[in-house]
Amino acid sequence: MRQKIFQIVCDNPGISFSKLGQHLKVNESTLRYHIARIEKNDALLHMNRENHIIFLRVTMRIP
Repeated sequence: MRQKIFQIVCDNPGISFSKLGQHLKVNESTLRYHIARIEKNDALLHMNRENHIIFLRVTMRIP
């Protein structure tokens, strides 16, 4: 599941939470759980943009 989420975000930078859920056909709580785990590993980040949560891949780490 997490690999699928990560791949979709990489292929669709700025994808919204709702669109991501539509791609995966999973419920909101399951999606939130897996996204939180990916974000904990600093692979994705989320932002609020125009009243939507969007996801982006983290490509650079600052020490």
